[in-house]
Amino acid sequence: MCQEVSMQPPLTVEKCVAMEVMKLAFRNSYHYVDNQFGIGKTTVGEAIWDVYLVIQDILSNYFIHLINPQEAVTDFNCMGFPNCVGAMDGTQIPILCPAQGVQAFIHQKGYFSIILQGTVDHKAP
Repeated sequence: MCQEVSMQPPLTVEKCVAMEVMKLAFRNSYHYVDNQFGIGKTTVGEAIWDVYLVIQDILSNYFIHLINPQEAVTDFNCMGFPNCVGAMDGTQIPILCPAQGVQAFIHQKGYFSIILQGTVDHKAP
């Protein structure tokens, strides 16, 4: 994954992933991430790119693939949704109070819930 460069030991996988998570979670610049880890901006960029590629390799079979995007756009346009290739919606599902991690499940309205998110294409009923 991370390559050894000029007399410095290679970055660990854990450090590369941590940099990636920081970049994604906080949308910080590479400069912020390199300051947090004490690593040059170019090295951070390369490490983050390496992690992107690994994630893509692992998850590529699970991505949503449209067989014919133009057909979806045309059909959604006929339904009154121009320039659309899919529809997405979500809802909160109430649950009983979990035994652990209670804070992670508190809805903004004060009850416990999980989020359900779904997507459909132009062929959905």
